[in-house]
Order: sequence, then C-alpha cells, then structure tokens
Amino acid sequence: MALHPDQSWNRITSWLRQHAPAALATVNAPATEAEIADVRAMMGMPVPDDLIAWWRLANGVSAFPGLAPVPLYTPLPIEEVLRTREMMLSVLGPEPSPRVTELRGEPAGTPYGIGLWLPEWLPIASDHCGYHLFVDLRHGPSHGCVMEYDKYEGVHDGPLWPGTASMPEQAADAIVNGGELRRSRPQATDEGMLEWVVG
Repeated sequence: MALHPDQSWNRITSWLRQHAPAALATVNAPATEAEIADVRAMMGMPVPDDLIAWWRLANGVSAFPGLAPVPLYTPLPIEEVLRTREMMLSVLGPEPSPRVTELRGEPAGTPYGIGLWLPEWLPIASDHCGYHLFVDLRHGPSHGCVMEYDKYEGVHDGPLWPGTASMPEQAADAIVNGGELRRSRPQATDEGMLEWVVG
C-alpha cells in the first residue's frame, strides 16, 4: 500500500531543503479549495483522493526544470491542468467520433494508438515538449492510474503508477536513498537544483 502523499512529500522536501534549496523554491503553495473545486466541476466526475491530497501539499511548480517528484516532468499547477486539458480536447471537435466513444467505454489503463485525448484524462504533469502524465478517470479497477501521453505515439503503454500517491513515494525513495526511478538517478546540482541523470 502506498504511503499517504504527505509522508512521501515530507521526505522529498526535507532532502531538498538540505541539498537542493533552489529546487524547493520552485514548489508552489498548496492549491486552494476553490482551485480544487474548479477541477471537480470541469471533470464532472469524482477526482481521486490521492490526487487531491497531492494538490493540497503543492499546486505544481513555478519553474522548469522543477523535476520533483516525477523525473523529467514538471508537475502542473491547477490553472495549467485546466488549460492543458482544454487544449488537448479541442482537437476532438464538438461531436466525438465513434472511436472516441468506444475508447471512453474501455476500462482505465487501456492504451490506444495516436491522435486522441479522452475527456476522462486529467493532465497532471508535462515535459513542455508535447509529453504529458495524466490520471485516467475511466471506470474499472485501475481508475485513477497514472499514464503517459506521447505526442508521437499516443498512449502506447499501460499505467506507470496505480495512482498519484505512488509517484512521490517512489521519488522519495530514489532521492533520499540515491536510487533509480524510471532509468534515472537524482542528484543535486551546484546551483541547488535537482536533476535526474539517465543511466
């Protein structure tokens, strides 16, 4: 069972405070209840508790690279979450295609080809080059899982994490213990930032 997000986040921020204070300075204040309500209203469906708990710890980061707690991705502030989702959905047009309707009926965690963004996908992080992490809010036992959107290949793999609580937990283990996460190892730079080095 994943730790509650605040336990993992406290481990990350304690390490950043000591080793990478400039990275810690990019972390935004917690999201307000009004901002969280905006997400719930936009989605029109339940938003996972672990994602809400994460936003109540930090509303994304204010600068790139702001790489904790997801290697190579920047956690998005809620304002950018809303804007990114609207942008990604704009390519669908007012009338969803039969393929979109079919995919919306598939269980959460089901991958597909390229060229679609489903209304049930909630973006939470971006590499700012066309790749996104999103929470899949479709039905099924994997509801709330975290998946990766590739601008070239779409969603071609299954879930990366069962939920957002698993991301900071794994990141905390890697950061504090000098381990590896998604083929990358964290290290503090001379400038006090956190970077993830591949290999």
